[in-house]
Amino acid sequence: MNGFIAKNKKSIILLLLFVALFWLVTVQVKKGRFTILEKPVLAVSGFLERIIVWPFNTVVSIGREYIFLVNTEQENQKLKDEISRLRIENGVTSELLLENNRLRELLNFKKLQ
Repeated sequence: MNGFIAKNKKSIILLLLFVALFWLVTVQVKKGRFTILEKPVLAVSGFLERIIVWPFNTVVSIGREYIFLVNTEQENQKLKDEISRLRIENGVTSELLLENNRLRELLNFKKLQ
């Protein structure tokens, strides 16, 4: 048992410190106010909380960015398809406009004769 304690001395101290801080916060919350060691308790517990939560937040962030990129790629392909369709439509509209102008000129020519 002493070998286990000696090997894990730092971890045990950290765990005991965390338990003590948690107990202090719990006691103060039950009283409805923070009084004893408010700032140090919150600073240490906040630091530990950030260390514990950081890997989870990192994984969630990477997941969100991947999903965002997949959705962006799909949207990009839809927009490219729409651009292609609109270019064809624009070309057809331009040809119809030119044909319309030619026919108007021909109609004016017939009226003048």
